[in-house]
Amino acid sequence: MKYALRAALIVGAVASAMLSSAHGSPAEARVIGSRLNAGSTLTSGQELRSPNGQHLVTLGPYGDMKAFQIEGAMCNRMEVGAFFDYSQTARLTMQGDGNLVQYVNGKAVWASRTVGRGGSFVVIQDDRNLVMYTAAGRAVWWSGTVCNAADSTEFGDDRNPRLGPGHFMQSADRRYKLIMQADGNLVLYGPKGAMWHTRTNGKSGAALVQQAYDGNLVLYSTAGRPLWSLPKPIYPHIESEPWINTYLRLQNDGNLVLYFDSNYTYDQHVAWSSKHGWTNACPACDI
Repeated sequence: MKYALRAALIVGAVASAMLSSAHGSPAEARVIGSRLNAGSTLTSGQELRSPNGQHLVTLGPYGDMKAFQIEGAMCNRMEVGAFFDYSQTARLTMQGDGNLVQYVNGKAVWASRTVGRGGSFVVIQDDRNLVMYTAAGRAVWWSGTVCNAADSTEFGDDRNPRLGPGHFMQSADRRYKLIMQADGNLVLYGPKGAMWHTRTNGKSGAALVQQAYDGNLVLYSTAGRPLWSLPKPIYPHIESEPWINTYLRLQNDGNLVLYFDSNYTYDQHVAWSSKHGWTNACPACDI
């Protein structure tokens, strides 16, 4: 396959570094803060991270390519910037003329087109919006990538999404809410109160992660220790079987359901639910 540069700034779910030792861990990107000041550059292997730790900007891997990407917990992807392949080098520079520019092999491939508008720095905010401000604090450009986790009814894809402390997802009718509480307990609430929980209270800072390599839902401590998980993975080799998709959905009936489907057959199966537990809807996946 030939890789061509094309406009795309990817917005997706934050990739967790908490993989099992059997599968190894990805190299940690170096956080250089939440903003780029005029004259500063972001390169591969570095990231900007929002003050709340939930959203980041990188020039990192995206499938078979790399991309200038903004990612955020519980957020769908959007396209705005530029892809490039692994043989190329890239940098994102906040220039002194007020223009934010992405370079690939030294050639400008994307820009905010804000020359002369007084931009002094660009910052990734807690709402996942990448915004350029003047020295006086006036916004002159933004990525338009605001993410409100409260509007999310689904969780999961192939990017190791994470539900951190204080974050939640809710049903489309807003009657049910799954909250990752600050005390470490993951709790499903309905109109009459708590309906289901992981019984992990007392583990402050814990976060829910859907692991890309096997589709399992795992609650990790701040030290990276598993506190709770499903009885078994959704699919034993999901990382090498990219046509299998998994996602958690909070339905209007109050049932929290983990689905998986195939890009080949488009058949949707239920793997687990808060009301009925594990199912054998896909015997071939029963490991």
